[in-house]
Amino acid sequence: CWFGLPVFVIVGPLWLAMMTEGQNSGYVPYDIYLSALFLTILLGMAWWSFLKGNIDMMTKVLFSNIAFAISPFIGVGVCYRLAPSETAFSIGVHHILLYSSSLIPVMLLKHRFRRFRPCLTNPNLINNRYIQILPKLQTKLGPDASFPSGDAAAVVAFALPLATGRPFLAFLLVILTCVGRVFFLVHYVADTVAGAISTYFCQWLLRKVGCDVGDAQWWHPILAHLSFIAFGVLRRSNHK
Repeated sequence: CWFGLPVFVIVGPLWLAMMTEGQNSGYVPYDIYLSALFLTILLGMAWWSFLKGNIDMMTKVLFSNIAFAISPFIGVGVCYRLAPSETAFSIGVHHILLYSSSLIPVMLLKHRFRRFRPCLTNPNLINNRYIQILPKLQTKLGPDASFPSGDAAAVVAFALPLATGRPFLAFLLVILTCVGRVFFLVHYVADTVAGAISTYFCQWLLRKVGCDVGDAQWWHPILAHLSFIAFGVLRRSNHK
């Protein structure tokens, strides 16, 4: 699933901005499309390398601590530089705002429940899956981090801003992502539901403080991600 990758927030907000502008004005400059396509192709090549068996591509690049730390900041910068309008930019970076906000409850719940993934409780089922690299990776990265699903939380963070203009596509992305996580034995159904609810809860809180979709300023996602980094540092220091 692309949506759970930290580096996806580099290209995700830009795609949201372009789709928003395309729906509102019907025109997006070609250089912005080409920039988004170029970044997406780079991400796709790295993802394909991982699917071909290069686990180091995931652990050292796409899912590394550095990627978690800097990708949202890069995503804000890319969207600020290339978004065709202020409205498109605001909707685009709302993805990062939700993504970073949802990481805190997701990480807290993962640490609290420490639920083992289905690929560990039913290891014989892995051989029946066409793509076996996903459960093998999750066994290595977070064998007891099944509940809740971070990927489900991340796809909802992308889908909620998208739903303002394309609700069916947003719904389809959420369903496909959650079904995929269950099919590849990295999550139970309850894990994906809990992950989705975590992001919905964050969106509810943001709406309560007056930051609904389309209201985000450039500093909102930066503040949210700095809060997540501070949370991660404190959590790590408490476990030393």
